[in-house]
Amino acid sequence: MKLKLKLPNPGLEGRIPSHAEMEKMEELQAGERPQWDNKAQYMLTCVGFCVGLGNVWRFPYLCQSHGG
Repeated sequence: MKLKLKLPNPGLEGRIPSHAEMEKMEELQAGERPQWDNKAQYMLTCVGFCVGLGNVWRFPYLCQSHGG
């Protein structure tokens, strides 16, 4: 015998969107996101990020190795 407890919570149905409403909201938000113009722009951005991140990691090491 399964016992399902249902607690009263007035007004909750109006505040929490249904699954279908959530999917509609996600589709609307996904359409508004910025997109890359082409693959080259995306690749150059990734390479620039990697090079920049490497320099950020390298800077404290160079400071320590040169005394300060």
